[in-house]
Amino acid sequence: MEFTDAELLTQPMGYWTGAANQAIVGHINASLHQLGIAQRHWWSLYRVSESEHGLTREDVAKKIVEVRPYVDASVVGSAIDDLLERGWLEADFDGRLTLTGAGSTALVQIRDDVIPGALARVREGVSDEEFVLTIKVLRRMIGNVGGNTDFVP
Repeated sequence: MEFTDAELLTQPMGYWTGAANQAIVGHINASLHQLGIAQRHWWSLYRVSESEHGLTREDVAKKIVEVRPYVDASVVGSAIDDLLERGWLEADFDGRLTLTGAGSTALVQIRDDVIPGALARVREGVSDEEFVLTIKVLRRMIGNVGGNTDFVP
């Protein structure tokens, strides 16, 4: 359905940002599902990969929730369990988690192929200028209501 500019001016921003979030995150999760994982698994792998000496479960959950406060920390624990079972993470005697060789391979595949492919689909037909303008406007609106406009991957 197409809307006139006048109609769009009356529509709630919260509806459209929520619908965009649901559709985009759903698409990313569907892309990750090809590997049998979801976004929470990707976040956990990524955070563990940033640490030279490994992270505890609590450290991983804290790092994820710090940058994504809407995430329930309890889902991180189940994601870590899945990654340990799959052999992508291993825990030492102190419970510090590190990537295995298979986990490093998966991380590279996700980072270099799966996520860029998913985001390319999201950006189909959207010019760089439109994308940048959209992000700038969203950040301004977030700032207008006192939200955090910083970005941490």
